[in-house]
Amino acid sequence: GITKQLFTDLALTITYSLLASLLVALTLVPAMASGMLRRDFTPKAGLLDKLYPAYRKAISWSLDHKAFVLLLIEDVQAAILTFGFVRIVNIPQNHLLLETDMEIFITVLLTMFSSSCIGLLISALFTSGESAILAVLVLMIGQVVFSNIMFTVTGAAATISNIIVCRWGMGALGASTDLNSRMAWLQAGLDGPMYDATVENLTHSWQMLGLISVVCLVAAWLVLQIAFDKKKA
Repeated sequence: GITKQLFTDLALTITYSLLASLLVALTLVPAMASGMLRRDFTPKAGLLDKLYPAYRKAISWSLDHKAFVLLLIEDVQAAILTFGFVRIVNIPQNHLLLETDMEIFITVLLTMFSSSCIGLLISALFTSGESAILAVLVLMIGQVVFSNIMFTVTGAAATISNIIVCRWGMGALGASTDLNSRMAWLQAGLDGPMYDATVENLTHSWQMLGLISVVCLVAAWLVLQIAFDKKKA
């Protein structure tokens, strides 16, 4: 399919890089550490020691304003990803609602925010780190299986796909970039409504991403409130 043709090389590159990093982490790093850490030395005060008070204040302020810091980080990440995507892929301007670059930025930001809200809900539901990691892995697999990207889903799977962030993120990106027309040379049959370059498709995808975010935030708040009430009782 189209996903295999586009991302096989990227997936192999990431896999080989991770395996090489794992090999270095298990062999070279311990060997170097065993030699370097044997030496006894007295560290001298340097630039980091002078910056530590300001760093401590910044961390304290960030912990007191978690929501603002999280939104700021996601804005910066979305801007970096959008800039890289637009410059590397050289996306033609389609102008459905706004400038195509701005539409892509909004889509990436909403996708990241929705994912963060899901992560917040998982953190609220699971007190054990192992259980939370397992839930994240299951959700990541579900994002691929039910996203309606690699293959068309029907029946109950199609219903599940309505709450999949990847589906609506790709739908919005496909609308902004007119993916059906751009990938016509692959003859991949991208003629489904998911990638239609229409204002309705774009706004609907944004609305679904926003709805997923709101539902996850409300659910996380309710779970935390119930847990707080139980402890208080």
